[in-house]
Amino acid sequence: MNARARLLGVALLIGLVAGCGGSPPPPTDVTSDVDRQRAAILSEDPVLKLAVAPPHVHPGVVHSEKLGWDRTEVTAELYQTLGGTGPTALVVEQQVTEATSVLRQGGWKVHWEMCLPPPEVDLNGMVNEEPIPVPIVRAPGYEWLAGAYKITNGVSYYALVIGVLGDGDAFVQILLRAPNACDEANLFGSEPAAVAMDKACAEDGKVSEKVEQAGDPTMIRDWWPFPTEHNSRAPHQV
Repeated sequence: MNARARLLGVALLIGLVAGCGGSPPPPTDVTSDVDRQRAAILSEDPVLKLAVAPPHVHPGVVHSEKLGWDRTEVTAELYQTLGGTGPTALVVEQQVTEATSVLRQGGWKVHWEMCLPPPEVDLNGMVNEEPIPVPIVRAPGYEWLAGAYKITNGVSYYALVIGVLGDGDAFVQILLRAPNACDEANLFGSEPAAVAMDKACAEDGKVSEKVEQAGDPTMIRDWWPFPTEHNSRAPHQV
């Protein structure tokens, strides 16, 4: 499984494909100084010191008036094992906790977590389990997701930590994202409440054997578009 594809595959699509507006039309595929600056800020975040390989940095870009724009993204692998018996679920959860702890220490607010045990599969190969709060492409094993944000100088930054353990392979990844210069600087209509560590399923030191969630992801305005989909002027509208 491609690590970056897995990270972005968790995304939800919310929004319209529209342009940045203005006349005359701007040049295509343009990265502004604002987007480069926001990419640099994310690239220096302490959580990336946990990365096992150099992060992938993608400054925001405006494709065209009709296609819209992509937001700045920085992704990194924080933990990975391949083959063999693999680590225990508790070990992987501890790696997720290490990442969220560094985020908390760096001023990020962890506002949502979801923890999923391995899905139950019937004799026909169909997944048969209780509904999960946020629909994602399931992995054949344990999964942990934690969302965090911070607002610095009026700009909202978002982090998503993902841990997966299945078939002997395990990884923990992080996605950091910033608004495009064409976006409003602060994409939160209101600031989500932080989730305390002792209430957070991905940080409580106990592996979830049932679907668990803490906090609320629905207050995020279009932080999770699918890959290759571009953002609109009003991304909170469906």
